[in-house]
Amino acid sequence: MARVWQVVGIWLLATTTLSAQAVRSSLEPRVAVGKNLSPAGMLLERAAANRPWQYAEPAAQVFTRDRLLALPGTQADVEAAGGKVALTLWGNVPQLSQFAGFQSEVVLHDTKAFDLDFTLAAGRVVLTSKKAGPVKVWVRLPGLVEGRAAVPEFGACELTFAAEGDSVALEIHGRWPRGVPFSSLLRAGAAPNSLCAVTVLKGSVELKTGSVQHTLSAPPGPAVLTWDSESGPGTPQRLDKVPDWAAGTAPGVKVFAEVAKRYEAARAGRAPLEALLELISASAKDEDATRAVTSRQFAVVSLAAIDELARVGGAVELARWPEVRDVAVVALRHHIGESPGRDVALFNLLVGSLNYPEAAADAVLQLLHSPFDPDQPETYAALLAYLRHPRPAVRELARWHLERYLPDGKKIGFDATADEAARDKAIAAWKKLIDERPGK
Repeated sequence: MARVWQVVGIWLLATTTLSAQAVRSSLEPRVAVGKNLSPAGMLLERAAANRPWQYAEPAAQVFTRDRLLALPGTQADVEAAGGKVALTLWGNVPQLSQFAGFQSEVVLHDTKAFDLDFTLAAGRVVLTSKKAGPVKVWVRLPGLVEGRAAVPEFGACELTFAAEGDSVALEIHGRWPRGVPFSSLLRAGAAPNSLCAVTVLKGSVELKTGSVQHTLSAPPGPAVLTWDSESGPGTPQRLDKVPDWAAGTAPGVKVFAEVAKRYEAARAGRAPLEALLELISASAKDEDATRAVTSRQFAVVSLAAIDELARVGGAVELARWPEVRDVAVVALRHHIGESPGRDVALFNLLVGSLNYPEAAADAVLQLLHSPFDPDQPETYAALLAYLRHPRPAVRELARWHLERYLPDGKKIGFDATADEAARDKAIAAWKKLIDERPGK
């Protein structure tokens, strides 16, 4: 395991959109615009892209330009200056909701025109009016517009709350669409697709974005509006009830609460990175198998959230737990889909610091991009060939895709880290399953 978690001292995102954003935001004056209302250890912050994440002190001021973060599945509360609106960074994991995002990440801005002005860089947040309206919030959504040749007008929205207690969730996530191959050359207009959703949880909110204006109301009213980087806003959709994740009734709440307690214990006297590694180590001794698996999954997606991509990449290749390898693949796919340029940065990390040959690094990024059509025989021929690749990470990614397309293949138990004879036997079983697939 030492190889899996060895320290790699590199800052991955130097060429990404988030770094560019950090450069631009550094031109803002750094001023206090709110207060951390979270318990110790729940809100992470950093004042510059080349600094490590650290815990924000309870009741401490929060500042413009700083990046604020809640790890996947955790929540952190911030009160905007003036006390009119609360911002909850609401991290997610698959056990809690089907939303594709993980961490919640924001940057606050100084404003006189609004009660809160912030950039939603990643994930989910919940806004709650603390006073009688009108309470106005300006939300910047760079993931919907950056890196695109034709910039849509929907890269920000204005929310107006009428009453105290009105509450709304905003979510943003991105993903490279199927069929778009990776290129290590920066391409004008090349960017992941991004999707934003607004869901009213209580009361109502007036939303304006571009030339569109809607009044949304909590379930069972027209509570949800979505828009994406390709087509702009849709039409409001009704919702029967408040989502399970917001109501606290998601099936995975209990086990994840237990994991959160173990992470809280791991945090004592440790920096965020050290606490996550300690949680992984402690999970090996946990007698509750479900909790142990969930602990490791939480730790891996959280490592990606704090930009420890070398460790996540190592988990794809070397981790002894299959569920860690699986969630590491998902975490990397999520990471490169959040903003333009992250795929190229990951390619450069593999080649530069992890000593991958360029061809192997390109294969990893192609597999993370998913340029495959499961209806074409060439897809399966390519994935079978990748199962024999010299790099375990490439073999693991090929297995991951094959099991998505042909779920019965999970029974084969292909292990990318097994010896060659065991892999050959599993590959023969995969070839047989592919040859017999329906609709071939």
